[in-house]
Amino acid sequence: MTNKISSIETIYPSSDGQPMAESTEHYQLIVTIARGLENLL
Repeated sequence: MTNKISSIETIYPSSDGQPMAESTEHYQLIVTIARGLENLL
């Protein structure tokens, strides 16, 4: 007898409806860090 494991699909939301950053300075820092990580990987 075989048991079949059911697969559960996990859905991750693309947004929580909140702004990405609190200010323009925060946004610029987030983008700078993200670009730096992209260049490393």
